[in-house]
Amino acid sequence: MTTPPALLCSRCHQAERRPGQRWCRDCLYAYKRDRRARLRALAEPTWEPVYPAPVLAETPVEKPLVLCWLCGYAAWFEWTPGDWRCRLCGIPPAVHHS
Repeated sequence: MTTPPALLCSRCHQAERRPGQRWCRDCLYAYKRDRRARLRALAEPTWEPVYPAPVLAETPVEKPLVLCWLCGYAAWFEWTPGDWRCRLCGIPPAVHHS
């Protein structure tokens, strides 16, 4: 039996292909190197990032020291700055004016 002729790289047409590949080792590594460099260049931002200014509360609002009027739970979380909600049912605390 004769051995089949060595298949040449479809890119450079000079070196033998790697098993199961269309390109030789040098062409494959060169492609990977170029692709990584191209992707790195695309990932670099060409503009300066803009960070939002910090929001400063005029007066800090304290956590309510009351029970929830709906479920009776006393754990509150700050939904937005200054807006407290019940952790269990999500409603704001009842405000009683005296």
